[in-house]
Amino acid sequence: MLTIHYTGLKNDVKEFIENIKLVLDNLPKIDQDRINDECMIFLIGKTYGFSVGVKNKHLILLNVNEMLKNKLSIKEQRFIIAHEFAHFILKHTYSNDENEQEANDLVLKWNIC
Repeated sequence: MLTIHYTGLKNDVKEFIENIKLVLDNLPKIDQDRINDECMIFLIGKTYGFSVGVKNKHLILLNVNEMLKNKLSIKEQRFIIAHEFAHFILKHTYSNDENEQEANDLVLKWNIC
């Protein structure tokens, strides 16, 4: 099954996700199966980084352009990087308020920023 990960609120990307599903549903079955088995989609917006666990790997996506555009300090950039590493260490596979706070707490405990 194709997994679609996104940052921000689901309502912000709901229509886009429906469009992805519509396109996928209209592909030849053999292509649908391959995409469902081997692909993941990440919609990144309104965030600096995103962390997600997948088969035997944990992907960390960092939105460098957004960080530079918003002129984040080195300290702020390092916090974001550490925050995404914390999600990996804590074995988070999805985002919710509790996981975000837990990651922030670990970054503060590490005291590297």
